[in-house]
Amino acid sequence: MKSKISEQLQTLEVLLNQAPCGIGIYDISTSLPVFLNDSYYNIIGYTREEYAPIMANSEALMFSTDISISQNAQAKFAERGAGEGYKYRIVRKTERSAGLS
Repeated sequence: MKSKISEQLQTLEVLLNQAPCGIGIYDISTSLPVFLNDSYYNIIGYTREEYAPIMANSEALMFSTDISISQNAQAKFAERGAGEGYKYRIVRKTERSAGLS
C-alpha cells in the first residue's frame, strides 16, 4: 500500500513540476511549504538550495503590509481547524515583487 501511495506522490510531483505556473502547497498551521514546484522557484528567483534556509521564516520575504494577512489566516485555521487560501506579496531575490496566492 505504501509503495502505491509513494508512486502516486511521485507522479503528482512530476505533473506539478511541469506546470508553467508557480504552485506552492503550504501547511497553513505553520505557514511552511509542503511542496513548491519548479516554476514557483523561477518566480521567486531562488533555487531550492537558496530558499531552504529561508523557508522557516517565510514572513521574512513578505511585504510588511501583507504579514498580517498570513497571521490572520493562521489564526482562523487555529480557531476553526480549517483553512482558506489567501494572497500575499514577497520580495524576489532580485528585489522585484511577486504576488502569490
